[in-house]
Amino acid sequence: MSSHWPHLNKAPIVEALIDIRSELPEAVDLKTLASIHERIRDTYPKKNLVAEWHQEIQLGSAESPPQAKEPTGGPKGHRFDSADGIQVIQARLDGFTFSRLKPYIKWNHLIEESKRYWRVFCEIAGVLKVVRLATRFINRIPLAMPVNELGDWFVTRPELAASLGFPLSDYFLRLVITFSDQNTKAIINQKPESGDGSKSVSLLFDIDVFRMVSLDPGSDQIWKTLEELRAIKNRIFFESLTPQTVQLFDPVKPEGKDSHGSIG
Repeated sequence: MSSHWPHLNKAPIVEALIDIRSELPEAVDLKTLASIHERIRDTYPKKNLVAEWHQEIQLGSAESPPQAKEPTGGPKGHRFDSADGIQVIQARLDGFTFSRLKPYIKWNHLIEESKRYWRVFCEIAGVLKVVRLATRFINRIPLAMPVNELGDWFVTRPELAASLGFPLSDYFLRLVITFSDQNTKAIINQKPESGDGSKSVSLLFDIDVFRMVSLDPGSDQIWKTLEELRAIKNRIFFESLTPQTVQLFDPVKPEGKDSHGSIG
């Protein structure tokens, strides 16, 4: 398929985000990151703590039951939500994330808003170095029931041996792709969501493309790299769907007018 993908007037994006992992000075703490709210309170009035916890469970045996270790982790930053809840900024001890929920507008909006608040984050947190860049798009693909053949809709999909002859009622597909430069990877997740009974079902199609880097926080290469990751994301999206599925989203050929509903 051509690298000049169509614009989608009815793009299925439910969340799009830019993630910039970074190294901060040791003196930067949660209080430092909380002070960002003073600069953005007018447009992002809601502030919440971001926490992350991990727990390891060691499998047991007939003689020894499973053992759960003490959970580790805790608060790692702050989340700032716009008044309408559509845009979200995360300022964490390991970096910065800007996300846009449905309705998605266009890639340029996502980038320009990310740049604007990344500058604020850098100024207050004193970012030393950028170490990882990512763009992630979560799509909800609606399908009319019954879905007799998943292959009619998805090229990238789970597939049972034909000899089994059983219908597929549920699944979770996770693929990790490593590209030729070894520093760039894509994580693809695909799973069904329950619809309205027998009438419809939706598939979540989650594409996360990231690259390990070592960049100055003010480098233009940050944004050039994100453009490259976006191109990879678009290729994965369009080449994973059949033409029948793409038609659900009112595609416009590249030579047509630009659409604010493009895939991103």
